[in-house]
Amino acid sequence: MDELVEPLRRAGVRWSFVQFSALDAYFGEPPLNYRWVQVDAELQNLARWYDELLFPGAMVADAMVQKGEQVLFFRCGASLLQGLPAYRILTLSYQPEQDVFYDPEARYWSIRSLKTPHLEKVSWWDTLDSHSSYERAAFEGAILLARYTEPALLVSSTEIHDEILRIVAETILDLSNHENLPIRLQQLLLYYVLSSKNTALAFRLLKEIGFIHAYWPELDALETIDHAKEYHPEGNGWEHTLETFRHRKKSDFVLSLALLLHDIGKPLADVSGSHRFDRHAELGAQVASRFLERLEFPPSLIEKVHFLVRHHMMPAALPKLPYNRVKDALANPLFPLLLELYRCDEASSFKGLDGYYASAALYQNYLRNRRNPYRREDGQIERPLL
Repeated sequence: MDELVEPLRRAGVRWSFVQFSALDAYFGEPPLNYRWVQVDAELQNLARWYDELLFPGAMVADAMVQKGEQVLFFRCGASLLQGLPAYRILTLSYQPEQDVFYDPEARYWSIRSLKTPHLEKVSWWDTLDSHSSYERAAFEGAILLARYTEPALLVSSTEIHDEILRIVAETILDLSNHENLPIRLQQLLLYYVLSSKNTALAFRLLKEIGFIHAYWPELDALETIDHAKEYHPEGNGWEHTLETFRHRKKSDFVLSLALLLHDIGKPLADVSGSHRFDRHAELGAQVASRFLERLEFPPSLIEKVHFLVRHHMMPAALPKLPYNRVKDALANPLFPLLLELYRCDEASSFKGLDGYYASAALYQNYLRNRRNPYRREDGQIERPLL
């Protein structure tokens, strides 16, 4: 990211991290691949400083620049009013050159309430601008819940968790202004929510306010999946999906996307006979790919998620399948991530992890055999040619 802001430093222009990037700096959160800056310059200046400037649309940013997976969004001085956030705590800015925060609306206690909403006299959701749009508030509110609410707070008090969710949902639903949320912001919303620690809380908000029904109907259909209680005591397809996020060891974006979409084929699967949701993995891989294509994610990412969704049932059957059936999947660099998806899927259903450990042990044997010059990958001894 330093490389992306270096032209601003060379130009000697005044600039600051803003919005979620400023909050990340304030709370000491590790920065994500997408960052937001406010720059005291015009677009024509940025065009001179950056060779490959892109223009994502006014609702997103005035301009953006990308290098690999790193993206920098710009708000220029002349368009600051157009880029005002729905939640006024997001007016906070941070100047890294001086290591100074600027709070133009004196929202210090509201910002603090992100971490301790039950202790502060004011709350961050009270900073919602009543003239903002429903879509902008949904975008920002979900990210604020996902990224900054303390997980320990949610575990220690379900009542606080439910009350926060109820109040934030009510304040967003009270907004009367609407505007279409651009694809780029939908993409960013998924990235921020899935890369944060409180993913399920944010998705509950988006479901409660009708955002998922309006924008992501493929996910909305998961609530129609009625699981058998002996296999999924956590609830229906939607509740099961949300439960998987609680078992992640880290908020890896590719894994989290696969968890979100791993059962997305169930609403289309055959539920008759002894095999409920037959072929839902194959169907789900197709639906997941179309969903991600619509949101204009890069083909390389779509290919990874397709593999994980398509094969998410395979690790459970790994000890019973012949080597020829699984050798291509075992050789795929994504197989460790597939095992992690399987672990989260199993743990979310309150099952034991014996099946996961058995499959993980088989994969470890496969890796050892592959390194052993005297054995084939399936464990058979290599016999010298006579």
